[in-house]
Amino acid sequence: MSYLAFSAVCFINIISDTFSNFERGLKMPIIQKNIPENAMMSAFSFKQFITYISSLLGQIFGVWLLTASYQNFSLVATVNAITFLLSVFALIVIRKEMPFEFISAVSKDNKISLIAKMKAILSNTKQIFGKEGTTGFARILSCIILINVLGSAVLPIFNIVLLDKPIFNLQFGTSILILQSSYILGVITSSLLPNDVFSKLTLVSLISLVSASLIVLSILNMLQLAPLISTIFIAFIGYVIGKINPKLSSQLLNALSPEVLAQTGAFLDTLFMLSIPVGTVIFTSLTLWHAKIAWLIFLIISTVALSLILTTIQRSKNNEAI
Repeated sequence: MSYLAFSAVCFINIISDTFSNFERGLKMPIIQKNIPENAMMSAFSFKQFITYISSLLGQIFGVWLLTASYQNFSLVATVNAITFLLSVFALIVIRKEMPFEFISAVSKDNKISLIAKMKAILSNTKQIFGKEGTTGFARILSCIILINVLGSAVLPIFNIVLLDKPIFNLQFGTSILILQSSYILGVITSSLLPNDVFSKLTLVSLISLVSASLIVLSILNMLQLAPLISTIFIAFIGYVIGKINPKLSSQLLNALSPEVLAQTGAFLDTLFMLSIPVGTVIFTSLTLWHAKIAWLIFLIISTVALSLILTTIQRSKNNEAI
């Protein structure tokens, strides 16, 4: 019976995630219509702030409720369901304040081959980075994917490294909590400052800054400096990434028409999500084998990512000079 219940929960979770991704595509045209182009960055920064705060407070409240109810999972599930119902009620109340235009399906699109559709999606994705005035779409996208791979590898590496060298000789769990909190604090602080100096940088400049920061992070750990230094640097990386996500989302909405927003956004999400398990598996295996080798490979990939983005910037400047 327990296996049946577990399978049912997994199935419901899959359905929930599917609807969540579908809902993201539905929201894009609504946001595009109701938020001015010059306010997109601030809007997505605030959305990012709410997302992180809600996730953080939700986990804290969930753990507290589970402890206070003596592991009453039924009660926790009921409270979770009530929050979803409250969310639906809130959307019903404010629906008139979020006007939108229905997007009619074009029947001839159904006859287009899969390859043709993929080419169209790639063309649409290219327009997002075209707003930066840069060339070399493939290099930019490759760099972002490499950064995602490296970003997903940081915590798994430290999960192993901190076993032998914890922060301030604290317990392993406390060290991991400090590390994760530093990144989250960086993202939250970044979200609260949507008009600072970093916000005025182009998307390509922010990507190059993250690439350079990852190089420094790998060097710090290859030199076996105190983990606290890496923790501070991870907070800075979180701050910069907190600028990239809203800027990429705002450029997505500013560059494309409502008809192609959902499929282009889903394409980018798929690429980025597929890169996460790759980084986790590869660098966990490398760290278990030899931590310094793992950081060396981390350094090499970071350098490749930085080289790709710097090459793109240089070629863009050359094209502008012609």
